[in-house]
Amino acid sequence: MSDIGSYLKSIRVKQGLVVQDVIEQSCGIIDKSMLSRVESNERKLSLQYAYLLSEIYGIDFTELCMKEMRRQGVKIKKRS
Repeated sequence: MSDIGSYLKSIRVKQGLVVQDVIEQSCGIIDKSMLSRVESNERKLSLQYAYLLSEIYGIDFTELCMKEMRRQGVKIKKRS
């Protein structure tokens, strides 16, 4: 999956989580509007939300950040 929103939504759905579950697990920091906008790629994923979602979904934070950076067109040189 090339876009971060579809990737995050697919993980949420595969885990059987609904939007309200994510809101509750984030202690209300993530709201319905924000999650919807991230999942539809209408909003960039901040570090705070990337961290929260990685914890809630049990996915690697660094991988999630790298996916979002690629989506934003950031080029990263690998160390040699």
